[in-house]
Amino acid sequence: FEKLNDTNHGPWKQLMKALLVRKDLWDVVSGVETLPSGSPNTKAVRTFRKRQAQAGAEIILHVEPSQLPFIDNDDPKEVWDTLASMHQARGMATRLTVRRQF
Repeated sequence: FEKLNDTNHGPWKQLMKALLVRKDLWDVVSGVETLPSGSPNTKAVRTFRKRQAQAGAEIILHVEPSQLPFIDNDDPKEVWDTLASMHQARGMATRLTVRRQF
């Protein structure tokens, strides 16, 4: 599917979520699965960090280079939330501009 750009956040979000669900990474991105307590060397923590890195990589690989400056974060949930906030704000600004023109 098409990488995220300035105009396709709605469909991209649905397709990206489906990809993350299929790869069993959505819970990390949605915040359902969080960092387990314990030492960084425990298997549970290492597994979570690995899944977090995989989810982040999937998101980064599915965005246009123009989006990369907005997602300088290792936490895929933060990246997802930042992209959503940014694109929803742009959508609102576009709708307000269109309303003002008419």
